[in-house]
Amino acid sequence: MSPIQKINPKNYDQASVTAKEMAKLDQIAIEDFGIDLLQMMERAGSHLATLCAQFLGRNGKILVLAGSGHNGGGGLVAAKHLYTKGFRVSVYLTSNNLKPTTNHQLIMLKKLNVKILSELPNLSKFDLLVDALLGYNIKGEVKGLIKSVIEAINSNKVKTISLDLPSGLNPDTGQPNGISVKSYATLTLATPKVGLLKPVSKRYVGKLYLADIGIPKEIFKKL
Repeated sequence: MSPIQKINPKNYDQASVTAKEMAKLDQIAIEDFGIDLLQMMERAGSHLATLCAQFLGRNGKILVLAGSGHNGGGGLVAAKHLYTKGFRVSVYLTSNNLKPTTNHQLIMLKKLNVKILSELPNLSKFDLLVDALLGYNIKGEVKGLIKSVIEAINSNKVKTISLDLPSGLNPDTGQPNGISVKSYATLTLATPKVGLLKPVSKRYVGKLYLADIGIPKEIFKKL
């Protein structure tokens, strides 16, 4: 079976989870099964890069927009793989205060001399945007810098691919937490979050894909 599957929310009949259940799955995978977070992040970013490449010509210019958390770390891994595939990649970071595993990915990108931006560039100059700003642990209404970045993304016509779920989308309801990225496609990880399957989320999710990041099926039985 391919590690990336396109799924149709209307007839998807496999497991889906709430944000709380996904957090528990991650915890069990790491603590009980010894699955390394860096390993899951590497798989997520690698699959994201593969999906992005499907929508680009060989000389495509890509901007990865990354937050400080693990979702951002997956975006940085995707930047690494896209760079090694020969794409012109830049990364915009919304914060310098990164989680350790995300900072690990940033150090590697710097060694590769991938362009790291501290100010948001003109998004229209890129052929593809990668949304890795916020993950499923979103709490409360999106505000401040992240809100401004999402507004900039949505005001452009450049295709956007989101990692796990469009940033700002509530993983349980499928409604924006004030605002959400409107994605051309979304690559969700391990299993769909229930909100991605709701009809109301379609205008934000776009085409929905599912990526295997190495969480065994046995773990789902522990929910």
